Amino acid sequence: MSRSFAAAPTIYANGVPIGTIPADSDFYDDFAPGSYRFTVQPYGAPTGQSLSVQLQPGSRTYIVAQWLPVWEAGLPSVGRGADSHSFFLFNMTPRLPRAYLPSLTSLGQG
Repeated sequence: MSRSFAAAPTIYANGVPIGTIPADSDFYDDFAPGSYRFTVQPYGAPTGQSLSVQLQPGSRTYIVAQWLPVWEAGLPSVGRGADSHSFFLFNMTPRLPRAYLPSLTSLGQG
């Protein structure tokens, strides 16, 4: 999560809260195989953004929450300051977690 914003947004899986994610931290959760729709509390501009993931047995999926200007996600800016930004969820490419996760504070299971 970006260091520029000190919020701790809630992450949801299929509409159910699974944990909050303060800046510079990570958490994990175990899910049964299946289809999931992940969302994050927007703070700033509400975007309706979600990330759909099909989880396979024995797989690992890494999702990152980032605080970004809404225009970077292809949405129109609706204001200034916090109103022009929001949290977004993205799949992390398989090579990044090994380098990225050690720099974060692990919160354990969500």
